[in-house]
Amino acid sequence: MMLAAAAIFAGTMTASAQFMGGSSRTTSGADGYSAIWAGYAPTTFKYSDDGSSVSEEGYNTFSIGWTKATPLQSSLLGEYGVFADLTYKKEKDHGVTTTKTLLGVKVPVNVLYALPLGEGITLYPYAGLNGKLYLLGSAKAKHEDESVSTNFFSKDDMGDEVYKRFTIGYQIGLRAGFGNYFASIGYTDDITKIADYTTINKIEIGVGMLF
Repeated sequence: MMLAAAAIFAGTMTASAQFMGGSSRTTSGADGYSAIWAGYAPTTFKYSDDGSSVSEEGYNTFSIGWTKATPLQSSLLGEYGVFADLTYKKEKDHGVTTTKTLLGVKVPVNVLYALPLGEGITLYPYAGLNGKLYLLGSAKAKHEDESVSTNFFSKDDMGDEVYKRFTIGYQIGLRAGFGNYFASIGYTDDITKIADYTTINKIEIGVGMLF
């Protein structure tokens, strides 16, 4: 999965470099910027209890958002933003089709280090924390004409595994700036659990544009 994500990132970097053209705005250096983003993230739910863990893969997260970076000192920038995230999975087992969705808002805060490479290209290693507020979450199981829905935030439906509305996580990654455009790859994981035994991690791939 990581190799596939890296290949997508490399392709995105090449396409961005070809597309940037002659622009008066630039992502180069540590001058700060505002950008809009679109992203995709292969997503894994990890269930841990008594020293053992099980991972459930196959989730996909789609996101759109905005970030603003301001200079701190020398080559360091501070960045904050807001994103809307939709996590989705559909699977079929023994004639039962189950669709799971989770919708939330994420607020990341990062520190970036600007590494200008010349020719309008700058690399930005970054790390930071995020807070996530979950708005909706459900699973719908359908078999022929019958269906059953589960609300992840309902104790009646989930019992002791009811989901929490707010979690804190961290992210690390690398961005590349080309003129007006960005490409980004990173990893994010939960620090606090969304349920008693559940955390969510993602490999995030994104493209951004100055505005």
